Parts: sequence; structure tokens; C-alpha cells
Amino acid sequence: MTRDRSPLSGKSARPARRPRWAPVVAVLVLAAGCAGSSSPRVKAPPAAATALPERAVLEQIGNVPVYHVYGTPREMGRQAGAAMRDDIITLRDQYLLSFASTGERREYLRRGALSMEKHIPSPYLEEMHGLAEGAGLPYEDILLANTFLDVARLTECSTFVVPAERSADGEALFGRNLDFADRDCAHRFSRVVVYHPAAGRPFLAVTWPGMIGVLSGMNEDGLACAVMNVYGYGDSADGMPYTLQFRRILEEAGTTAEAIRIGQSTPRTCGNNLMVCDATGAAAVLEETAKQCEVRRREGEMVIWSTNHFRSKSLFRPWPCARYAKIEKMLAAKEAPKKVDDAHAHAILKAVAQKVKLSTTLQSMVFRPASRRLDLAIGELPATNGTYVRLDGRALMARVR
Repeated sequence: MTRDRSPLSGKSARPARRPRWAPVVAVLVLAAGCAGSSSPRVKAPPAAATALPERAVLEQIGNVPVYHVYGTPREMGRQAGAAMRDDIITLRDQYLLSFASTGERREYLRRGALSMEKHIPSPYLEEMHGLAEGAGLPYEDILLANTFLDVARLTECSTFVVPAERSADGEALFGRNLDFADRDCAHRFSRVVVYHPAAGRPFLAVTWPGMIGVLSGMNEDGLACAVMNVYGYGDSADGMPYTLQFRRILEEAGTTAEAIRIGQSTPRTCGNNLMVCDATGAAAVLEETAKQCEVRRREGEMVIWSTNHFRSKSLFRPWPCARYAKIEKMLAAKEAPKKVDDAHAHAILKAVAQKVKLSTTLQSMVFRPASRRLDLAIGELPATNGTYVRLDGRALMARVR
């Protein structure tokens, strides 16, 4: 039987009842686990006898908490919510409420969430309802947690892709810093979530509690993506929340060409650069506004990089970016090494790390799409001061329950 690899292609009915909007603003969900990762793989029992877990399955790899969720969207949501409730409450109190400290601000975020809700595919609505049920929280809190970034606009970030021809080990390298407002707590809650859906590709996301969408991630086919906000091009609440758009790409696309098709056909909300790279090393930046999506491709042995400004001809504005210039100097200039290894990739990320109060590098990573590996540094401020922990994405996404 062929597995359905496009779980969002159909529409199902939304849940009939919606709870009254809670006065408490949003929540972010996903949390730490600590089950050991050294146990041997066990052959899966027959499908009819497989019992889904009631809580997310957790393991600890170095200092990186990883958890696995399985099944239908609602089941995956319930598992995450049940396992992460304490962290949801902590992030609500210490992080999310800081962006909605007044009734006027809460109402502004609420209106944006309700406007975007009609563009959210029904499986994601089901997962958010399941997440709310598992955590014992109002659905609207979870909805707001997955839409407030389109309104608040917090991420900055830097990315680059070095082709296989320029890599020391012959495999394309995809470097990425995620720069985000910390509010003295966010750096403690970075998580890796591995999704094992009943329909669709398994994928992993480097994320925070409460977000079912994707800021950085990779799927079983080796397609990796990472977002960078772009400002000043006119935002709209009449589109799919961007983290859910990028999750959809990981679930439905196996190549960069397929990712481009989905990005161009999806109703969008705001300015973003999305770097994508597949297992062949094909890479591109989707330069998105609410009305337009341009594509800047890597060609031949060319290195491609991006920060928080558009570079395509139709969207370019002459705004300077010191991080963009640093990456160019360390990769494209004459003094750059002929072959880029892990040490040089990490040095580039450290050179462009953000250290200011309003935007700090909370996560730093290097994807290797061909082998499905991910080197991830979290927990320090900036994250590039920490140790990169190697995750075997192929093994994680193949993990059976």
C-alpha cells in the first residue's frame, strides 16, 4: 500500500465547538525529555497491535531534549500537550504574556489569530485542538501561540549553503543561526521535535514549546529549511501563518523544486526569506512577501547565503547588513578556504551571532541534508558559544514506537 504523502491536500470539517476566547494569551508547547537513546531498535509490532503513547516519547542526546510524537494530528497534539504542560505554563507566564501586557495588545493579537485561522489547513487545527486537550488549556491559547509571530515579528537570523564541491567531506553544508528575542527565558526551552505522522513524511523541527509550525527543520528525504524575517514590505493577516507554511513544505516536498512550488502557491502573511536545501545539494532562497514570492537559486559551485534583506532584483532595497557582509567575506572572498569543514562553518556562525538584548542567537545549527545529520548548539547565549551536538536525523525519523 502506498503511503499518502500529502496529508494537507484534502479538507476535513473543523471541530464544531470552539471554546470561548481565554483572557490568558498564548502558550508555546514542546518540552524536555530525558529517556536514554542507547536502547536497541525494536522491530515494530503489527499495525493492528501498535499502541500509541499517551505522552510524547522523550530522549536526551547530549544537552538536546528530543521528543517523538506519533499518529494522527489530534493524537500527536495530545501526546505533546500531556507531556509538556509544565513548560507551557512557564512560557506563558515568562514569555508570551510579555508581548500582550495590555488589553489592547491582546485584542490586536487575537484579531490577527482569528483572521489567519481560516487559512490554516484542518489537520493543523486538529493538532492544535489535541494539544490544548492534552495540556488542559483553551484552544485559543494554542492558536495564538502559532500565529503571534506573524504579528509580533521577532526573528532575524543568518543562513548559508556550501555546495558539496566546496565541502571538505563532499557533502553540502547548510548553516543557520536563529536570532530571537530571549526575554531571559527562551534559551532554556529549545527542543527538537520529531513527528511520525500517520500520513505524510516524518520530519524534525528545532523549535519551542507551543509551536507546531517550523522555523528550522528537515524531513526524511533530506529537505531542510530555515526562515529569516524580512521587514518593511507590508504584512497581512490574510494568509497561512508562516511557520505552518514551512511545516507544510517539509511534509509535502522532497526536493527544493517542490518546496518552491508550495511556497509560491500558499497565501502568505509577511516578509520572509526561507532557505531550502535538498539531499542533492540544490539550494534556493524563497524571498516572500504577502503578495510576491521570488526565488534566488544556488548555481554550480556558488555558495548562497541570506540574512534579513531581499536580494532578488524585483524586491531588493539598498539596506546594509553587517552579517551578510561577514558571511560573504568568510565564504566568497579570496581568503576563504577552498574546502569548508565543520570548524569553518561553526566559525562563520559564531562571527555573525547576535548578542544584543533585543535579538540574541538562541539556536545555531548545521544541516547535512544528504546524510540527514544535524549539528545543533543550544542553551548558551549566544548559542554559538556552546557545543554542537550531532543528531542522526535518519535514525530519529525512523524511530518506531
